[in-house]
Amino acid sequence: MSELAVSEARNRLAEAIEMARTGEPVYVTRRGRRVAVLVDAASYDALVEGAEDALDRAELVAAHDSSAAANASSSSSDRFSINSESIESSTGAASS
Repeated sequence: MSELAVSEARNRLAEAIEMARTGEPVYVTRRGRRVAVLVDAASYDALVEGAEDALDRAELVAAHDSSAAANASSSSSDRFSINSESIESSTGAASS
């Protein structure tokens, strides 16, 4: 892992790019704090694809959980819904 100050990265950009292309990320710092990183384009593409896949999986799980919860709620209310007419007809009570 390499770190270069912004001014040094500017002066040694070709070298920094070459280091990144070999698979070594190059962190660019400003006042000692990391502000950017140079990585190989293929590595970046793989990171983005992995992040997108993780988001897709999370959305799929959330949709599945939401659907399952809605189905469970709907099923339980269907099983336990009893209206006064069905009680009266089963007991033989007349409505007034």
